[in-house]
Order: sequence, then C-alpha cells, then structure tokens
Amino acid sequence: MDSSSALTTRFSAPTRTVHVHPVVLFSVLDHYLRRPLGQERVIGALLGTRTDTDVEVRSSFAVPHSEGEEQATVDSEHLRSMLELSAKVNPKEVVVGWYATGPALNAYSALIQNFFSQETAPHQAIHLTVDTSIADASLGVRAYSSAPLGPTPKPENCVFQPLPTSLLVPAQERAGLELLVRNQTSPLSDLPALGAALERVLEMLDDVLGYVSAVVKGEKQGDAAVGRALMDAVAGVGSRFGREEMERLFNGHVQDTLAVSYLASLVRTQVEISSRLNLLT
Repeated sequence: MDSSSALTTRFSAPTRTVHVHPVVLFSVLDHYLRRPLGQERVIGALLGTRTDTDVEVRSSFAVPHSEGEEQATVDSEHLRSMLELSAKVNPKEVVVGWYATGPALNAYSALIQNFFSQETAPHQAIHLTVDTSIADASLGVRAYSSAPLGPTPKPENCVFQPLPTSLLVPAQERAGLELLVRNQTSPLSDLPALGAALERVLEMLDDVLGYVSAVVKGEKQGDAAVGRALMDAVAGVGSRFGREEMERLFNGHVQDTLAVSYLASLVRTQVEISSRLNLLT
C-alpha cells in the first residue's frame, strides 16, 4: 500500500446509516479465529449495496495484511482477485468499505481507509470495527466514515466520524439467529433443536385450537380470511398425507438429520486436524 499518494477523488454526500447483515459478523469472527499466530487484528473488505444516504453490508471476505512498527501493507492483488470473483457471483454487490477487529482505531486506520476509499470512490469507504474481546459480554460493532483533515489533506490525516449502525435480520434468518441467542452457553444439537421446533409447532396449534373454539362458542368475532387460510391448510395436509405416511416421512427426516450430523462432525474433525498440521508446518 502506497502511503505517499494523496486521494484526489471528489467524494459524494456522506452516509447516514449502516445496516449490517448477521452473516457479515459471523464471517469476521471466523476470520479472526483463523488468523495467523501472533497477529493481533485482521481486516477485510465489505460488500453490499448503497443508496444516497444508507449502506447495506451483505457479505465480506478476508484481505491479508501486516502491520509493523513503521508501515502497514495490504495485499491489493488478493483484493482485486476476490472482487472479480464476487462480481461474477453477485454483480449487484460492490465494495462499500472494510472491517477490522478490535475495539478502537489505531495508527494505520487512516492509511487503510484511504486505500479502500480508492476502491469505493466516489463514495467514502465505510469502516466497521468488531470488538472480538467481548469484554462487556456483547459484540461491540461500530461503523465510521471519514473526512479529510487540513487544507492539503494527506492519506494519513483524516478524522473518523461514527455512524448509526443497525443489525438487519431478514425474516428467513430470524429463527436461526434467535436460536443462537437463546442458547449461547449450551448450543442445541440437531435432535434437541428439532424437539424445540416441534414444541413451538404444538404451541401454535394450541393457539389455533383456542381461537377456533372461541369463535365456535361465540366468544370472539371470527375472521373470514383466517377461516379460509385454516381450511386450506387442513385440506392440504389431509389430502396429501395419511397418519402412516406422515410417520414414515417424519422418521425418514430424523434419520437424514442424524446422517447429516454425523457427516458434519467428520468434516469438522478433519478441518481441525488439517489446521493443527498447518500450524506445525
């Protein structure tokens, strides 16, 4: 990374809000756990979409870098290669900034910010910091934008401005995320998770039966749309599956779950052995 060239591009209006998908945080934590021995922090590129005022961070990937006492280097060739691959997989996502692990900025943050701002021009790069120490039992996530400092700004001279940050959880991911949050100390294996899901289904069936009973008794005003939806659901299940067929499908699903769990355990063990062998070599 050349720290002597000043950034001459005129930037557009500043970003107001940053929305981060949960998968980005998991990717950052995985990168930090797999960092080389002795490296204090890791950095990477953030991909997503942006409007005139908001940035939505949808994915990320690691970027090799090193920080010494006098200089910092970023593997720009790796960054270009990954951006080309990403453009082929998902052309709607562009680089919007970069992330770094750690609770605060450091002496090289301005230089790296300048480097990524050249990739995001004419927009300023978004800098996301993730506190992996979890000192206060929470994952500190902060977003920053930057502004040049002084009449003749240099790459190493800029001021970071904090931005409002929110966690954007799609509806299809909310159930899995809530399960992770509820079981931080003792994650559920596949079968207990299936049992918890079935208990939730039984609770929902009890709610439906209570609603139908109250409508039949005249205690509650019925809703025609809800009634039609319930009839369609019951008719669909009743016409497609009998009791024996339902039991056969359920038992088959349990067997498939056990097989997947066993294979996942084998893959996890193989990856762990491979990583330990890499450390020895």
